[in-house]
Amino acid sequence: MQSTPANFATEPTKASVRAAKAIGKQPGNPGLIAKDPLARRRVARARDDRLSERVAAGAGEFLPVVERLRPAHPWDRVVDVLNNAVKKRPGDNPAPWTRDALIRAVRRLVGDGLADPGLLKPAPRRSKKAVAQDRRLVELVATIHNAADGEKPTLARIGRQLERQGIPTKTGARTWAPSSVKALLDRAREQGLLHPPEDKT
Repeated sequence: MQSTPANFATEPTKASVRAAKAIGKQPGNPGLIAKDPLARRRVARARDDRLSERVAAGAGEFLPVVERLRPAHPWDRVVDVLNNAVKKRPGDNPAPWTRDALIRAVRRLVGDGLADPGLLKPAPRRSKKAVAQDRRLVELVATIHNAADGEKPTLARIGRQLERQGIPTKTGARTWAPSSVKALLDRAREQGLLHPPEDKT
């Protein structure tokens, strides 16, 4: 079977453009050429609809993370989690998430009725001391996890280690619940602080 030349489909189009120019016609949308406001609005609307469709189609990749973290956490932290988890941007955009890109995507989903408007609320302000304490807890839990010999330590074991060291929870409690330890471990994993398990094969 004879293959079709790569430029076969473009030749009629090019010929049509040349023919139109020859008789004084401009190729393209006549309304846009004439700067018709209605035509411009229609084109802009069609472009906006395509963008909404692309964002909605890719929402399953990033929206669950946003819903889990917002608005309790600032946008920068959500971006870090998405990029560490290699969550793709809509349309298979290979670029990493940025704060502005994520806000635009969530705002579009909210505007289209596909996301909770509460996601756009400002995150509560935290003191520098609270931020530093939170970071220290994540790093400490990661250190305990990575220092364990043999099998990875259980949540209860990590909690007991924190209690022996006299480390209080973020609320000031002296007893660590497994759920609180797991939350810190999940954050340490998202930040790449946990060592991968050793291959014993």
